Amino acid sequence: MSYTVYWNTSPRLSLVDAAPDLQQLIDLGPPLHSRTRPRVALAGPTGSGLPVFDGCRLQFNGTGHDAHESFSFGSDDGFGFCKTDKKPYDAYVKAALMLVQLTLDDPDELRMSCDGSQSDWVDGMILVAEIRGSLIPQDVVLSQEVMTPMELQEMVHSFHV
Repeated sequence: MSYTVYWNTSPRLSLVDAAPDLQQLIDLGPPLHSRTRPRVALAGPTGSGLPVFDGCRLQFNGTGHDAHESFSFGSDDGFGFCKTDKKPYDAYVKAALMLVQLTLDDPDELRMSCDGSQSDWVDGMILVAEIRGSLIPQDVVLSQEVMTPMELQEMVHSFHV
């Protein structure tokens, strides 16, 4: 069984407000710093080429052996998932979801979860912090405790600039 990230969106979700942050996410490139591994280059949905973002749909994958299942996220998804197998691009999948949620008036328009614990979201949070220009308190980065969904949601919203 493969490690999976899940999401559920409302029918009226738009990526327009998140577009600049999402574009910056796929433009980050390799490596800066991550708590557990170096930043990775992203590929297109098939694991080669470039990530695809047209303002309405974002698609990417890892590269080479670090590719698994394509992440494809858009405004018409409803329920979706991406089997990342915890490969390095997993943090980017989570960061993309968080970046979209940060632009929503109602965070319940995008619900997200994964097969692991809430602490699995920290690497994605680090990417969000780099893009949004917000610092993550050291105790959050180093925490190995499992957070409740409400605590994760509050942490994601603390990135609002």
